[in-house]
Amino acid sequence: MKAKNNRVQIPSLYEVFAILLFVAFPFIGFYLGIRYQQEIYRFLIPPKDPVITVYSGKLACADCSGIEETITLSQGSQDIVGGTYTLKDVYLGKNISPYLSSGTWVTTQGTFNNPKAKVIKLNPKNSKPIYLLIVNDDTLKILDNNKREINSSSNQTLTKQ
Repeated sequence: MKAKNNRVQIPSLYEVFAILLFVAFPFIGFYLGIRYQQEIYRFLIPPKDPVITVYSGKLACADCSGIEETITLSQGSQDIVGGTYTLKDVYLGKNISPYLSSGTWVTTQGTFNNPKAKVIKLNPKNSKPIYLLIVNDDTLKILDNNKREINSSSNQTLTKQ
């Protein structure tokens, strides 16, 4: 604006502040709206399908014809190194209910003889951990409580189904 004597009038501080708010408010509103939408949709979009892997095998039994053991490992996605599990032992040749156990599991490293070995540690809700050596992508081998391989001529392995 021009003043009476042809000089340029400098806007007052209030006018500068009003112009800044007029320009900034749409950007601030847009940003907050996007953040709000992200928070809402985070709860509406279902999580990725869990990765479920099942291992089973027939193990030796002292007073029955064998134990059919099945372990189901569930994890939230491929990048997670743990999750939940269920274990089911069916005592073959005995008229008893299957033994069921559940809890959490994690992948750890190291056995008694091999510090670089990969091990799955099952953490039951009400008992001691169970250790399983990852032999390869399709085979697990049961370890004792000290992460040692069990010396036995009977089967101690579970295979992927």
